[in-house]
Order: sequence, then C-alpha cells, then structure tokens
Amino acid sequence: MASATGIPEGRSNSGRGEDEPLLGRAGDASQQEDQGLQFNFVIGTAVIAQVGIWVLTATIWASVFASPLMLFSAHPLLNSAGILLTTQAILLLQPTHTPKQKKQGTNIHATLNMTAILSLIAALVVIEYNKIAHNGAHFQSPHAILGLITYILFFLQAIIGIAQYYTPGVFGSVANAKKIYKYHRMSGY
Repeated sequence: MASATGIPEGRSNSGRGEDEPLLGRAGDASQQEDQGLQFNFVIGTAVIAQVGIWVLTATIWASVFASPLMLFSAHPLLNSAGILLTTQAILLLQPTHTPKQKKQGTNIHATLNMTAILSLIAALVVIEYNKIAHNGAHFQSPHAILGLITYILFFLQAIIGIAQYYTPGVFGSVANAKKIYKYHRMSGY
C-alpha cells in the first residue's frame, strides 16, 4: 500500500545514486534482465519523451520540406537529427542496471551520441559556410549565440562522457572518473 506521499511502503526517497535510472528507482523503469535494449525506448515515461522529440523533429522537417530547398535547409535538418539521436541515446542507456546491460548500452549510447555530434558539427559548418557565402554576420543574434553555446555544451558533454568511460586514467583513476558520472548524467547524460 502506498503512503500518503505516494511513495510505496518500504521505499524511501533517499539514497538516490549514480546507479539509479533517471526514470525512477531500480524496478520503476528499469530494463528487465531478459529484455533487449530496444525496449528501453518505451520504458516508463520514455514514451512521453519519444512523442515530444518525434513531433518536434517531424515539425521541423515538414517546415523545411514545405519550402524550396537551399543550402540553409540542411542546418535545421541536421540540428534536429542531432537532437533526435541524442534523445535516443539517453533513453537507451538510462534504464540499464546490470553490468552487461550498462556495457552494451554505453557502447551504443556513445555511437548514437557521436553520430549526433557529427550531425551537429555538419549543421554548424553548413550555417557558417552559408554566412560566409552571403557575407552575413557571425554569432551576432541571440539565436546564433545560444546555438554556439549549445554546440559547445554538447561537445563538452560528449568529450567528458567518452573520457570518463573509455579513458578514465585522464581523471587520475577509475574512481575519480566515476565521481564525474553524476554530473554527466545531471547535465544531459
């Protein structure tokens, strides 16, 4: 029976750690032992995230393809593809909880995120080339400044994630790299 707080008896709200899935405590929205990673895309509230990211991406793509295509068109297409891939990478990894699931999930998470980063870099190159070709001002508008900040944050997040998992020695030890994990999760996985 649930308590007045809505937390089932025998469970506390304390003790949240780096091993807890983002969609709740172990068991709330965790990958089952015998399930493949593909089920992680729809576990718990992941369905809500999926609806949101697919509607956003479809809206952007529909808007772009509703107009004549030009060089600039690749900018929103590549950016939205990068955000879509990043969302899928997060949703894939966060419900994992066994060492085998985490290892397999992390490798696919890294692959999806690297593909997303390449898409975002291509979007930046496209818009910069377009600005140069049309003698446009660079990083002057709030949109451009926020976009550049976003690109930098995505890149830093990827570098830190890769370093802490694949080359933890750059942090001095595996233990030190694991200490950074919670910040990697809090700032977007």
